[in-house]
Amino acid sequence: MVTTGTFVFARGKEWPDLASALDEVGFALVVSGGADKQVAEALRQASDAAVEEMSGSGEQPLDHFYTKVGNKLRRIESRDIRYIEVEGKYSAVVTGDRRYNVKVSLKELLDKLPVGEFVRVSRNHVVNLARVEHIDVLQYAVRVADRELPVSRTYKENLMRYVRLL
Repeated sequence: MVTTGTFVFARGKEWPDLASALDEVGFALVVSGGADKQVAEALRQASDAAVEEMSGSGEQPLDHFYTKVGNKLRRIESRDIRYIEVEGKYSAVVTGDRRYNVKVSLKELLDKLPVGEFVRVSRNHVVNLARVEHIDVLQYAVRVADRELPVSRTYKENLMRYVRLL
């Protein structure tokens, strides 16, 4: 097993060793005897490919973005977003004071937002975890501001993975 500290790949996830990291992204680590330079180079290339695969385009998560409103570009801070919902071909980004319709898929927006701060709760909704007031585990709903958003059974486990339960 190769251990050189902690390995941090795309989206800030950490693994204790390279073998664990490669195993999670589907690469097998097989080294018999001593690992020579060719094996080390192959591992580096495999880990680079895994990082690229996991991070999509390789872009960093956004702490803000711009959207066109009339003839102006309006800056939206990620921390100000309460939730995002699908509205036809658009995604509606809901902040405290406004609702912005952007022509980007929910998946694309989620991929660009900071991981661990935003989580998908249904096919049509993404919530900012810092804005969640409560989670109704019996009714499969989450309350954000004055709105109850449905939590699908498919995404409930994903939501609970990010919740700090005492």
